[in-house]
Amino acid sequence: TTYKYYATYPVPKSVFENLATFSLPTQQDGKIGNGAAIMVAEPDEAIPLRALTGAIGTPTSSLINENHLRLKMRHMMHALKFYVPSNKWAFDEGEKIERIVFTMPQSIAGDVTLDYTNPDFAVNTTNGVNEITLNLAEPIGPSESAAKLDFAAASIIPSGHSFLDGDQIVVKMYTKNQAAINYISLAGRKQMRAGHITPIGLD
Repeated sequence: TTYKYYATYPVPKSVFENLATFSLPTQQDGKIGNGAAIMVAEPDEAIPLRALTGAIGTPTSSLINENHLRLKMRHMMHALKFYVPSNKWAFDEGEKIERIVFTMPQSIAGDVTLDYTNPDFAVNTTNGVNEITLNLAEPIGPSESAAKLDFAAASIIPSGHSFLDGDQIVVKMYTKNQAAINYISLAGRKQMRAGHITPIGLD
């Protein structure tokens, strides 16, 4: 006998039939942690799984693998990577960016509903807001090269359309003692798809 398994991360705030609803937070940590990484597994078939009865601290992955369950998780949100090239850095020496607040023309956080049986299902949004605050778990400084970016990441709801003339991201950056603001044009950019990353260079 085999069974079909479905999985999400994190645990949904609610489930109705095959629809799971999550809250993409407006307060994030720059690491896409604490509920900001919303993922749905591709359905998998496996034999009935036995209970995980190992002692506390025993890795569970090997126990799951012994029972032939192989879950492939897919990121359902879009990611932004904020960084500042060293030649654009103007904060005082030794200071780092501790907080980033940004707004976009569409809803970027709020409640998102997904079909947990089908990762290709379109995301539906309710209670959407267009501002996210990143209180950085690890403050960022200037990036010396594209190969060594010092960046802060944000998880946003994917956009379902290309951007128009006049669309922009407004980014406010804060160090301990200073602040700066950037207006970044989105005109001509294509939609920001689930599972993809958009780098945002700041000045």
